[in-house]
Amino acid sequence: HSSRVWDCIFFRDENVISCAEDGIAAVWNEAGECREKLRGHLQKNVWCVAAHSDLSIVATGGGDGSVKLWDVTFPHHFPQYFLPSARATTHRGMPAEVVRCICLGKDGRSFVATSLGAVYSVDTQMDRWELLQCSSDKVPISVLALHPSHESLIASGDVRGFCNIFPSGPNFSSQSFSSSWRAHETRCWRLQWLSQNLIVTCCAKGELRLWQLATSENERGEQEQKVILLAQVR
Repeated sequence: HSSRVWDCIFFRDENVISCAEDGIAAVWNEAGECREKLRGHLQKNVWCVAAHSDLSIVATGGGDGSVKLWDVTFPHHFPQYFLPSARATTHRGMPAEVVRCICLGKDGRSFVATSLGAVYSVDTQMDRWELLQCSSDKVPISVLALHPSHESLIASGDVRGFCNIFPSGPNFSSQSFSSSWRAHETRCWRLQWLSQNLIVTCCAKGELRLWQLATSENERGEQEQKVILLAQVR
């Protein structure tokens, strides 16, 4: 890359995919050789990259407010999917809202978090965007993670250090865990599910924290959902 790298993931063991400020996503082999450069976003930043767990599909999200899906085994991209707000621009002509995080579900849905605090479920077959959650004060989301097993839950973290867990769609709202908490005092850099009910987060100050999802019964006999801090390392 010719400028800052924003995201990097492993893909099918032997490959690494990176994306950067230069507007390019690149596929690298285990020898450090660039196999392919994926071009197509209209603005200079490609902020995030995600891979499907079973297929050769990779998604990138850019500063042009769009999501692109790529077949890495035969490099080409599918139709471009723009945020519902993509026509809104700043005084400099840049998109007012950009894609900052992506997750790909096994059921074919894409999950997209934005610079204005929104999280969408995207049906790419129909190009339909369903708003799952939106921050009232439009705080940018910095990290997004889909539950590793049943995919009915999503966890997100924002630039103020707050984290949220919420259902991945209306069909899961009745039985899903839901909670919001202050995980760190500064920007949440990474968030990862370790198991069914364990999450690890880290922040810009170098803190690493382990959290447990818990459900208990209060004095009124109602079920309460909360996130408990189990350990931290600095």
